[in-house]
Amino acid sequence: SNPSGFPLEVLSKKFESTFRSMCDDGSVLASYLFNNLEENASGMVNNFLAGNYNKGTEKGNPYKNEGELKDMFKADIEDTFKYGFARIVYNNHFDKHFCDFTIQQFLISLGYSSFDELSDDERSFIYKN
Repeated sequence: SNPSGFPLEVLSKKFESTFRSMCDDGSVLASYLFNNLEENASGMVNNFLAGNYNKGTEKGNPYKNEGELKDMFKADIEDTFKYGFARIVYNNHFDKHFCDFTIQQFLISLGYSSFDELSDDERSFIYKN
């Protein structure tokens, strides 16, 4: 088990439960997404607002304001996760989807200070080999 005393599998289930709760009402994630983009990728916000990322006949059709863009984010998040996590594939290794830095940051957030603190079973959840 990790330094918090809980097995990694339990912590993963807790993350899944928390994330599911956050997606029930997409406004929290939509605000977080917008704020994060505004802070770190203002050009993307401008492109979103200008309608550059819209598809089909909506391409280039600008949003009226930031609130309308946040509403689109909210609707998209809620639509994406309305069926919950039934489509999530389990027993998938972290290194299939995340770079080493992201994995390291995740482990640090769980209380690890070194990869050596992981048991062999926990390592098998993270890296395929």
